[in-house]
Amino acid sequence: MHFNRLPVSFRKEAFFQLVNLQDSGQLSVFDSYNQVCEHFQIDEQTLNEIVEEGMSRNWPPLGQEETNEQLAHTAEWNS
Repeated sequence: MHFNRLPVSFRKEAFFQLVNLQDSGQLSVFDSYNQVCEHFQIDEQTLNEIVEEGMSRNWPPLGQEETNEQLAHTAEWNS
């Protein structure tokens, strides 16, 4: 599925989780991409497009405060 057909909230969540995984230092970039692709059931090209969009729009956690929902999802990923 093309990334533009995915809801913005889905794309933001995938981006948020990828950045958090990479920032945690627990996984390599390659492994973090694989984990997010598997979890969200998207291919690497779609995730790359989401990353480009997230970086260009300064999505959380880059430049904005994290929402309570995103923090809850992060807690789920880390447990």
